[in-house]
Amino acid sequence: MLKAAPYYLRADVDGDTLRVQAIDLLGNIVDECLLNSRAKLDPDGVRDAAAFSSAVAAGGFITILGKDLSWTGGTTALAGVEDTLEGVQVKLNGRPLPLLFVGRTQVNSQLPYGTVGTAQVELSGPNGSSAATVEIRRAAPAIFHVRRGPDIYPALLHVDGRLVSKEQPASPGEWLSLYMTGLGPVDPPVESAHASASLHRKGSGGKKKGAK
Repeated sequence: MLKAAPYYLRADVDGDTLRVQAIDLLGNIVDECLLNSRAKLDPDGVRDAAAFSSAVAAGGFITILGKDLSWTGGTTALAGVEDTLEGVQVKLNGRPLPLLFVGRTQVNSQLPYGTVGTAQVELSGPNGSSAATVEIRRAAPAIFHVRRGPDIYPALLHVDGRLVSKEQPASPGEWLSLYMTGLGPVDPPVESAHASASLHRKGSGGKKKGAK
C-alpha cells in the first residue's frame, strides 16, 4: 500500500494489457499493476433469452453471458439487426449471427433455423475472442416475462398492447398475445432476424381460443 506522499499515475496500453504505474516526484516507480481485458464466455454461457435456461432451440433468441465481451456498457441495434455491433461479432459454426444487443457481460442474438445438435459459438471483438460449445434442440419453449413494480408477469398482452395483470385481467373469449422463444420450426418458414411475411395460424381451424 502506498504511503501518503505526492505521486502521479502513468498508464500504458500494450495490446489488450493496461499497465498502471505509481511514480514519485523523482521519477521512481513505486508500484504498478497490470490489467488484462480478454473476452471470456461463461461456462454454459449460451442461454435462451427468455428464461435464461441452458436449453436453446434452433431459431430461438439467445443470451450469451461472459466478461469483457465488449468495451461498451450496452448498445442496442437500432436499425433492425446487424451481424457486427460495436466491433463485436458472433458466429455459429463459422456463420455470423444477427446481433440485437451488445454489452460488457451480455450479448443477445438469434440462432438460425435448421441447425440442431452440437455447435460452436464464437464471439470476437476488440477484447479478443472466446468460444463455447452449445447443444441446440429442435424446440425448447420459453416465455418472456415483464416486471411491473414488485410483480413479474408473463409477457401476455391484450390486443391493445396492455399487459395482462391482476389489475388488467384477461376476459373469457379474448384474443391475447404471448411472447415466447424456442418454439422451433415455423410455418411458413422464415429466415433468422426476419419477420414473417404474413400471420399464419396453422391448425387453428379459424376458431377463437378463449382465455381461461
